[in-house]
Amino acid sequence: MLQTGCARERRPIIRSLEPPRTLLRTRFILDEDVNAAGAVNVEGLLISAEGKDRNTLMETDEHAAVIRRLYGAFFSEGRVALAKELHGPGFVYHDVTHPDQVVDLDGYLKRNAGFAAAFPDRQVRLDDVVAAGDRVVARATMHATHTGDLFGIRATGKKVRLASIIIYRFAGGKIVEEWEIFDVLGLYQQLGLAPPPA
Repeated sequence: MLQTGCARERRPIIRSLEPPRTLLRTRFILDEDVNAAGAVNVEGLLISAEGKDRNTLMETDEHAAVIRRLYGAFFSEGRVALAKELHGPGFVYHDVTHPDQVVDLDGYLKRNAGFAAAFPDRQVRLDDVVAAGDRVVARATMHATHTGDLFGIRATGKKVRLASIIIYRFAGGKIVEEWEIFDVLGLYQQLGLAPPPA
């Protein structure tokens, strides 16, 4: 458990790595962070040597690293083989704007192929990664030019910026579930398909 100098005060590990106004931004544990008893000292806060706590911390770092690979190689470079490697069996994708639709990995890859065809120059910047237990939350921004059909919407040649937040669930080191919300209205406004904001 977390040792903070007050025996009665116990906080989850996840809140120990950053100031209270933010949640965890991942940080790798280095050898010099571990004392002789095996406890981890991160930025002045001591996490006990109990295997469960350290393993959980290491696991969240590994999950965040998987998400960083996904964004760099799959979303920005289009490496589909890597996406298949990083997702586990039974993967399910949820678009929260369509709660009744549940998509498997093949459908997910087709959906992303549609975006890649519509925005072939897309670059996806990973703005934030927050990790806790078996979940990782990613906030990202896509910058691209609409030069191909987007699910029936003909190319406009317009440059767009698309913000999204995705929650990933992990099992066995692989992504097995995903919930995504992105600024569909903002995208349509930028493409001239919806009135601009008032």
